Amino acid sequence: MGSFRHTSSRPSCRSSSPTRAVNGLPVHCPSYLDGSLLDSRFDSESCGVGFVAQLSARPSHAILERALTALARLAHRGAVAADGKSSDGVGVTTAIPRAWLLRETMVTLGADDPLGVAVVFLPEQDAESCAEIESALGEQNLEVLKWRAVPVRPEVLGEIANSSRPAIWHVLITAEDGRDFDRRLYLARKQFERSQLPGYVVSMSSSTMIYKALCAGRLLADFYPDLADPEFKTPFALFHQRYATNVLPSWSRAQPFRTLAHNGEINTIWGNRARMEARAATLPLDLYPVLSEDGSDSTSLDEIVELLANNGRSVGEAVRMLVPPANPGNTSAFLQYSGDCMEPWDGPAALAFTDGHQVGAILDRNGLRPCRFAVNDEGLVVAGSEAGLVDMDPEHIVHSGRLGPGQ
Repeated sequence: MGSFRHTSSRPSCRSSSPTRAVNGLPVHCPSYLDGSLLDSRFDSESCGVGFVAQLSARPSHAILERALTALARLAHRGAVAADGKSSDGVGVTTAIPRAWLLRETMVTLGADDPLGVAVVFLPEQDAESCAEIESALGEQNLEVLKWRAVPVRPEVLGEIANSSRPAIWHVLITAEDGRDFDRRLYLARKQFERSQLPGYVVSMSSSTMIYKALCAGRLLADFYPDLADPEFKTPFALFHQRYATNVLPSWSRAQPFRTLAHNGEINTIWGNRARMEARAATLPLDLYPVLSEDGSDSTSLDEIVELLANNGRSVGEAVRMLVPPANPGNTSAFLQYSGDCMEPWDGPAALAFTDGHQVGAILDRNGLRPCRFAVNDEGLVVAGSEAGLVDMDPEHIVHSGRLGPGQ
């Protein structure tokens, strides 16, 4: 895992690259011009993605089981090493199973007291990063209830994945004052990122938590016994199987990210990043870093969705601002307004997204990535890169189809 660094004023350049003169002006050249194609800023991928949800929002373990089944059935959309165990990355995003987690950690918390969970990848025995996370939370008047070492079974992993496996932690967080709780969690995470200490905060939220690893999809619940516990209940689950086309896999780059899971690439990414860098000067310093310097296109998209969702937008509005439909015909005031605020992040891309309160899927306006969906008469919704990811009785399906461009 790389450490977090503040983005430079030139997102396409790195300080380690040489300076050349063009028309008498110094230009910093990106590393690929120096003979290396291994540049994380060019990352793109072709993956399997989707979600399972219950319209009634009633949590159950069956939802998680169906998502894990779907993940296993997307193996052909991912990459697996010769050992049959290591992969480019798989993961699921779920709601926080509050009662289960408090019982597992033996923490007592009032029913009205807020609970946040940070999922953290850290180097082994990294006391400094742990202390910085607690300090950042303290700056936001947030209290750490407990550090939980997430139970894992390393023998499930292949040698490649196990050699880079971080220490995985759940940090339980609360506050006396629950106002703006999620935003304060977001600002605390940003403060930790500014410290440039080693470590990666997978998620820090009052509504979602993420389990991801460099293993085959069928092995995720074997690696994380939490996911196999029948008392682990959730009303939805996002899932993602990664196929990295031009970059080495890492634990931090496995998806889902904090708000979304992405299949495809953002072909306008250089312009999008440049515009966000220009806007960054108008933002408060506590929102820095706006973009990770070494993040992939999917990482950058997720970071901007998260930025918008923590500053007055719902996650659905944030995604629609960044991924507008083709030729809306000036019929939507929202699209007219958001088009003036934010340029499109063009794919091809299929996205599944959630903030723990909304769950959805969207295609960009090119429509070149698949997303099928089905809804049954019990309110079960399944959307994903393939039909048949979850077994559903055809006689009970009330609506099915596929998303079109911009839908």
